[in-house]
Amino acid sequence: SLQGQLDPFAKHLLPIFLEGAKDTEADMRQNSVYGLGELVLWGGPGLEPKYNQILSDLSMILTAETAPQVIDQVVAGVARFLVVDSGCVPVQELLPVLLTNLPLKA
Repeated sequence: SLQGQLDPFAKHLLPIFLEGAKDTEADMRQNSVYGLGELVLWGGPGLEPKYNQILSDLSMILTAETAPQVIDQVVAGVARFLVVDSGCVPVQELLPVLLTNLPLKA
């Protein structure tokens, strides 16, 4: 399993993905948000203290984003939080976000 394998790299990758998610190019934002989702999925328990920050950033992106492919990646990132099923994940708050943004657009 890849679970936890990204943990040693999370402190380096997280700021890069968070910054890339604010880029002016939709492709960069899409790829950065995808990276955030994968980091959550494979980062392991060492990333749990950053979950609130990541969720907050994804929420801000979802509120302001107009590019369908980026919105779809945010929804996928939210789904990855649900897959991780950590006690730190606010499932009751995330599930409506996921369902409201289905079906995917891009």
